[in-house]
Amino acid sequence: MLDKNRIFENFNSVSPLEEEIEIKKIGKTPKQNLNSFILWCLRYLDFVEFSKSMVANNEGLDYDTVLLSGEQFIVTKAFSYLEKVNGGKISHYAAIITQKSPYFVNSLDFAIRYYEKVEEYEKCAFIQKIKEIFENRKDNLDK
Repeated sequence: MLDKNRIFENFNSVSPLEEEIEIKKIGKTPKQNLNSFILWCLRYLDFVEFSKSMVANNEGLDYDTVLLSGEQFIVTKAFSYLEKVNGGKISHYAAIITQKSPYFVNSLDFAIRYYEKVEEYEKCAFIQKIKEIFENRKDNLDK
């Protein structure tokens, strides 16, 4: 869980050797974590369609409640991958600025909107920082 008082410590620099050891320990690369984040956000669209048919076939279910529950589950799962990405580490930074998915920014925006709605602003700040790194990548790649 993110500590709002230490949110920007997630962007501290780490030596490449420490970073390599950490990747081996975690088992997933930063690029894999970013891709998992995007895939989970995209699953929300599938869930919306699934919810419509599920509610239509079960009279006792409330569509809005099912949708909110699904949104909470999906965004929480997606964020569990994103929070493993640290923009202050070289390979993590590289994974962010070289992200090629056309859905990356939309996924970040989707997560920000959700966390704004539930007033978890420290997570919004974390996601926004990653979005800024990504959006400023052209300037950084030209250096």
